[in-house]
Amino acid sequence: MWLEAEDTIYELSAEELEVLRRSAAERGQPAPAGTRHTKAQLVAAGLVREAFNRAELAEAGFTPGFASSKDAASESARQALAVGSPHPSKIEKWQLPVDMLPFRPVMISFPPGSRLARKMQPLVSEEEPGGALRVVLSGSLVCNGVRFGPGDWFFVPNRTPYQLESDPEAETRVLYLYRFPFCDRGGRFSYDAV
Repeated sequence: MWLEAEDTIYELSAEELEVLRRSAAERGQPAPAGTRHTKAQLVAAGLVREAFNRAELAEAGFTPGFASSKDAASESARQALAVGSPHPSKIEKWQLPVDMLPFRPVMISFPPGSRLARKMQPLVSEEEPGGALRVVLSGSLVCNGVRFGPGDWFFVPNRTPYQLESDPEAETRVLYLYRFPFCDRGGRFSYDAV
């Protein structure tokens, strides 16, 4: 869930404007003009907040250095660094409070029996498609008909269709490293390819 209010204004970088242009083009829409856009405008254009950039991490009190799940500040990341998801609203997704460019480390918590319809992410580039490496920590996740349990992992390259279903009996927790367009340059937004 993307927690910022609908009227939150974002100043987009050149790379983020390119993501906005690509999303609009895939949807057959004109890209909104200008560099300042509200969350509502970005959502209408198909964008999802997938990450926090370095400046935002620092502003939230997460500085470079040693970090672990045992840190008091790390638990606050679940709320402070909540990122968007086009998935059902009960799925929680948050960036871990570390900067690992060109990847974004994200934790996802799926309630029992969550189902994600078929989707795919946009290419980073033709030469380097990007993608998501997922590691199941607890529960289980079925991806494209194959069940993955604790300790199992799978990689889905961007522009590859996939669908997910979580354990019907228990919460499923998944760590993933995600590479989406321009995340290596501090980009915060992605979109589902159509």
